[in-house]
Amino acid sequence: MPSNPTTNLSKESIKAGVTDMLRTAYRKTIQTATPQQIYNALALTIKEHVSANWLATHEHFENADVKFPGLAYFFDFVSILYREMQLAY
Repeated sequence: MPSNPTTNLSKESIKAGVTDMLRTAYRKTIQTATPQQIYNALALTIKEHVSANWLATHEHFENADVKFPGLAYFFDFVSILYREMQLAY
């Protein structure tokens, strides 16, 4: 899909991505694909775009050596949730 992670999704780029995904994943055209195949191709197209942006963001923060205090809160929340689940069983 987008080679440049900063590219915005447009109607045309989504259509092109879905068409390419249908062709490569299912060997179908938009006219011959089932609704489920079109849905999956759309989901994979969006996933590719989001993954490209996520990867660029991750690399930026990795190179900047930024600390994420929110991550500690998340792990604390998960540990509390885990403890509560253990008490429930």
